[in-house]
Amino acid sequence: MTIRKFSGQQLQQVYCGLLPDDFPPAEIKPYAMIQPLIACGLYAGYGYYEQDELRAYALFAHEQQSRYLLLDYFAVRHAYRSGGYGGRFLRRLGEYAHGYQGLLGEIENIDFAADEAEADIRRRRLVFYQNNGWRLTGLRARLYGVEYSIIAYDYGQPLPDGALSA
Repeated sequence: MTIRKFSGQQLQQVYCGLLPDDFPPAEIKPYAMIQPLIACGLYAGYGYYEQDELRAYALFAHEQQSRYLLLDYFAVRHAYRSGGYGGRFLRRLGEYAHGYQGLLGEIENIDFAADEAEADIRRRRLVFYQNNGWRLTGLRARLYGVEYSIIAYDYGQPLPDGALSA
């Protein structure tokens, strides 16, 4: 298994071609919002390959001065889900985030689930990340009316939540 950084063209193909299969339309930002970030080197993507076939991918945004990368999208292709690819990929991403303290991400806040079935999905998602080295911070965010909990994967000494929000 190998991890490869996407070229600009590959990133566009993944964003415009695969993202719609893996995420609800309401969760996908227009590519026109992402394109300037790619051009400035503030948005990148990595693919997890086996036998030259893409099994999973992760897309990241960051600020120039940030010590953390923001995991914007993470997906295992439908045919490969429940095969351990996501966990292996998450654990190995740190090898490619040179110069960063870690990764940040957001998951839908369990406390704001519409019903118990949705809460269960959110709990399973949190457990998946926690089982792969991520931690739930005390930080929350509200974007477009959706409540999120912030998760982090630290490569070194974890920063306190207060430092993450600064």
